[in-house]
Amino acid sequence: MDCDDLTQLACGEGDTPEKRLQKKQRYMEIQETVKKAYTEDKEEHGNSSLSASSSSTSKSKAGKRSKLYHRRR
Repeated sequence: MDCDDLTQLACGEGDTPEKRLQKKQRYMEIQETVKKAYTEDKEEHGNSSLSASSSSTSKSKAGKRSKLYHRRR
């Protein structure tokens, strides 16, 4: 599919109002499916990376506090 094909699909040249409505509904269905898949992936992969990142952040902050405490003495 080249750029001209995409332009024709976007503009709906020569389409009846019913055909344009069908295309719009199909586009909305696809958009919703992609959005749902993205959200599921984000939840699945986001939580695992978040927990790893937050645990390493906690450790590094604890290490910094410990070093600061020892410097003050």
